[in-house]
Amino acid sequence: SPWTMHVLLVRHGQSKNNIIEQAHGDGEEFIKQRSPNPSLSPLGFQQAELLGAHLGAQLKSEKPRVRLWCSSMLRAMQTIQPLSRALGLSPRIHPTVYENGGFHRTSADGRKEGVYGLTHAEIASQFSGYDASGIPVEGQFGSETEAQSVERAKTVARELTVMSAAKENENLVI
Repeated sequence: SPWTMHVLLVRHGQSKNNIIEQAHGDGEEFIKQRSPNPSLSPLGFQQAELLGAHLGAQLKSEKPRVRLWCSSMLRAMQTIQPLSRALGLSPRIHPTVYENGGFHRTSADGRKEGVYGLTHAEIASQFSGYDASGIPVEGQFGSETEAQSVERAKTVARELTVMSAAKENENLVI
């Protein structure tokens, strides 16, 4: 029988930075107030719960294997948590799946400065059962150039290509 691999890309729920950007645009005031690793907003948590309920019910009813990946960014781990509970699966915190730029703050002169994300201990205490084995113990360090971002995307594409060659029916939620 034919096999399929579906990749479902899910954007995180509304974050606290999204609220700041809605209020101030992406200019100087946003840069001053933004967090390098914001939590979801109350609406973002509601969106995550709805994702878990609706997508969880749909994926439970299908036969293919399901895998969950997320970035090490707090809002991504919070977004996938209700889906993880609904499916009884542990997400893999994938070291190369995150937004362009990574963890950073912007200096007064407009330069991106890399900062660290959550440590293994912080992830373990807030997200029990998540597989953080690919993330450095001290947390993932951010900030990257455009060229590094492109290379990182190519790495993910190669990994997905290898996975698709396994000839299994599978749904991968990222």
